[in-house]
Amino acid sequence: MQKIEVPYQLLSEISCIDDKEKQVLLNIYYAEIVHALCVAEKLSVPTRWVRAGTEKTGWSENSELVEAFRKSKFWLAMWN
Repeated sequence: MQKIEVPYQLLSEISCIDDKEKQVLLNIYYAEIVHALCVAEKLSVPTRWVRAGTEKTGWSENSELVEAFRKSKFWLAMWN
């Protein structure tokens, strides 16, 4: 998101840009935001489930890890 150029010239009341160019700039801005969000989604949302029986032992002994695992399963289900 840091690399997206904000079309500040469209925010001013007095603009020497015609409507067609404004529409192009807004479309580019929108597409860059959507692209950044799609990349962020792919990098942050797990895409595979852990197969049953392959979990590491000891998870159930630590209550913090159990809670984190429960929350991660919940949010993965929300995204799928």
